[in-house]
Amino acid sequence: MTVDLHQLFDQLKINNAIIMGMSSGGRLAIDFTLKYPGRVSGLVLVGAVVSGFGYTTHMYTRGGHIQSQAELTDPQKFIKYYIWDDPYEIYSKNVKAKEKCSKLLAYRPHFARETGALSRPADRLAIRYLSEIKIPVLVLVGEFDIPDVHAHAGAIEAGIPGAKREIIYNSGHLIPIEQPDAFNSAVEQFLKGMEFFNILNSKGVTEAANYYHEKVKSEPNISLFEERELNSLGYTYMQNGNIKDAIEIFKLNTEAFPNSGNVYDSLGEAYLNDGQIELAVTNYKKSLEVNPNNTNAKAVLEQLKNRESNNN
Repeated sequence: MTVDLHQLFDQLKINNAIIMGMSSGGRLAIDFTLKYPGRVSGLVLVGAVVSGFGYTTHMYTRGGHIQSQAELTDPQKFIKYYIWDDPYEIYSKNVKAKEKCSKLLAYRPHFARETGALSRPADRLAIRYLSEIKIPVLVLVGEFDIPDVHAHAGAIEAGIPGAKREIIYNSGHLIPIEQPDAFNSAVEQFLKGMEFFNILNSKGVTEAANYYHEKVKSEPNISLFEERELNSLGYTYMQNGNIKDAIEIFKLNTEAFPNSGNVYDSLGEAYLNDGQIELAVTNYKKSLEVNPNNTNAKAVLEQLKNRESNNN
């Protein structure tokens, strides 16, 4: 299937693209990226699995609800089980999603059984080579998806440097049908954020900040990154001795999340590390304004106060 997808890229004259793959389509997307890395600029993996990681008995028996897939060779039995009886495919409370899937499969019941049995296995077991993938990757998993899929998602996140994993609440395996708004929101933020991080990695913090400010002017409610994501990046800069860029990253986080005490606390710490005591104090105080229970800010401010008294 990786070769088929490559031929499709060539036929449509697609140089490279962001690929979205769901379930075993996610496995294909990963295999394709490893075989043709220059053709993929990003991945969105939804309830994805990865070749070489394997499955438990719990997966094959759907938590003991069926003894083998042979019980469901009849398409109508297969559809009824996976839509109405299986506890993982579609979350039990998502009745409208179940009804929608029933209508879709009523037109083509054999689609449910078309599992790609004739496809060749990947050239390499992807689980061993995930670290070769150096592009932005979003991993989405339904809260109530089967445990094996959550395990695969964790393995993908751990294996691909910088991969971002999110849990979609009140969803089983079929996230786009069960929770379309949450799915669209997560993917949209990821895609818009890709450009921000591409600029950050290729042109530096100043250009990325300029890009952010231009985007906010045209789309005031835009979200290019998460608070914890940028906060973690700021600490990475700081640990690597790049304190000036760390400060700029933390400053950007205070602009994006002004109601978070944590972002001011982090900026205060960066200023403190840079010897800019007054600015450190200002931001620790701001952190306490936003979150009066910030014990770290209280402790640091007390230490700085005592230091000033001793110096006097």
